[in-house]
Amino acid sequence: MRETLNKINEKKEIIVKREKNGKITEKNIRPSITNTSVNGGDNPYWEAILSLAPGSSCKPSEFASALCPTENFSGFSVCRVEYVN
Repeated sequence: MRETLNKINEKKEIIVKREKNGKITEKNIRPSITNTSVNGGDNPYWEAILSLAPGSSCKPSEFASALCPTENFSGFSVCRVEYVN
């Protein structure tokens, strides 16, 4: 898990495809990934702080897709927490 996350953190660009209004577009989510870590000890999990800013947001599903592009999302649990400063 740490190797996968390290590879993501080293990239300058992470392009994901998404469908919006019936059109497929590509989006660079790398600037929207603020912080990442692997936590959990014997039961590890990825944790990420993702931007919610308009025009530079990253959905948890987009982050998971970048981490594991060949997986479907039935094997993932996503917990979304909003932090307000």
